[in-house]
Amino acid sequence: MNSELKGKYFVTGKSLPHTMSPDIYIRLGLNYGVKEFPTEEEFKAWVREQDYDGFNVTIPYKQTVIECLDFISPEAEEIGAVNTVVKKDGKLYGYNTDCYGLSRSLIECGIDLKDKVVAILGRGGASKCANYVAKKAGAKDIKICSRGGDYKYTMLYEDNCADVVINTTPVGMFPHIDEQMVELKRLPRVKEVYDVVYNPLTTALIGEAKSLGLRCGNGLNMLIWQGIKAYELYTDTKIEDEVARNILSEILNEKKNLVLIGMPGSGKSTYGKRLAKALGKEFYDSDKEFERVYGVTPAEVIVSKGEPTFRDMEAEIILSLSAHLGAVIATGGGAILREESRKRLKANGTVLFLDRDINILPSDGRPLSKEHGVGALYAVREPIYREMADVTIATDSTTVIDEAVKQIIEIL
Repeated sequence: MNSELKGKYFVTGKSLPHTMSPDIYIRLGLNYGVKEFPTEEEFKAWVREQDYDGFNVTIPYKQTVIECLDFISPEAEEIGAVNTVVKKDGKLYGYNTDCYGLSRSLIECGIDLKDKVVAILGRGGASKCANYVAKKAGAKDIKICSRGGDYKYTMLYEDNCADVVINTTPVGMFPHIDEQMVELKRLPRVKEVYDVVYNPLTTALIGEAKSLGLRCGNGLNMLIWQGIKAYELYTDTKIEDEVARNILSEILNEKKNLVLIGMPGSGKSTYGKRLAKALGKEFYDSDKEFERVYGVTPAEVIVSKGEPTFRDMEAEIILSLSAHLGAVIATGGGAILREESRKRLKANGTVLFLDRDINILPSDGRPLSKEHGVGALYAVREPIYREMADVTIATDSTTVIDEAVKQIIEIL
C-alpha cells in the first residue's frame, strides 16, 4: 500500500455498519471513507455536490444514482444498477463492477457455469447481476427462484435440475446466520454453490455445501474483485491478480475470529488473552460475557435452573460473540454441545482446540464436572472438539504458554 492516501473516495448506502470496502481501497492507497444517507433525497443532494473523486454505491441506492449520472456503462444499463461512480472533468460516469466481481470470483473458486443449469436465489439487484454473468458464461438454463415469482423455491426440489446454486438474497447474513433459502441435501444434482453474503464468512448455505463436499465460494471474494475493478476505473491503472489475492488473504486473516474450545480448566482464557495481545485483537470470554449480560455466573444458573436452561442462555451469548470480526473468543467447556452454537462459532471463526490431560483438569467451582466427573464429560465432548477444530494444541502443566502462543500463530 502507498504511504500516502490519494483522492477522496467513499462507499455510500443507507446503513453500512459492517462494510469492508475501506479495507480494500485503503490497502490500495486511496483516501476512502463511509457515507450513510437515511433518504434518497439526501443521497442525491450529496451526489450532485460532487465533493469527491469517486464513490461506490450499495443498497438501496444502486438504481437511484442513475438519474444523477452523465454516462452509464452497457453492463450497468442492462442490469439497471450502478455500484461505482467515477468523476471525470465534472461529469459522472457509472459502472457495474459487481458483474466483474462475481464472474472473476466464480473463476477463482473453480465454479464453471458453462452448459450448467444455474439456480439463482432471489430477484433483486444482485440476482440481475448473477443472471447477466450466467448468460455471459454460457449457462444452459437459468432458474430465477423466489417466494412470489413464477419459479418458487419448492420447484427446485420438484424439478431437481440445478447443477449450480447462487444465493443473491440477504438470507443467512448476521444476525440471522442459522437461515438458508434452500437445503442442498435435497438437491442431489448440485455440485457447486456460491453465496454473495460475506458476513458471516461461512453462511449456513456454505456450511452445508462444505459438509457435502461441494465446490463453493462466498461474497468476500466477489467484494475484493469488484473493488479491484472499481480501483482501476478510479485511477486508470491496472492491478495485478496477485495483489487482489494477497488483499483477500490479508482481510480473511484480519477478519476471522480465533475461537478457543476445550474442557473447563484447559487454559482457554489464559491462552486467549495472550493470543489477542500478540495478534492485536479484541478478547472475549463467553463465561464473562454471560455474567455481564445476565448478572449471574454460569455456575449459578446451572445450579439454580439446570443445564438445559443454561445452554439456552449460553446460545444467545454465542450468537452475539460470533457477530464480531477479528476477535479472539474463549468459550465455555460445553458451548460446543449445541449444533447451532457450533455453526455460529464456525461462521466467522478458525477454531482452536486446547487438549489438556484430563488428570490435571480442575473441578472446583464447576458444578457439571463435580456432578458427572471430568472423565465422563470429556468422553462426550472430545469427539465434538476434534471434529470442530481447525487446529489442535496439546497443553499440560509443563507447557510454556508464550512458546505455545508463538506455535499457534505460526500454524494460523
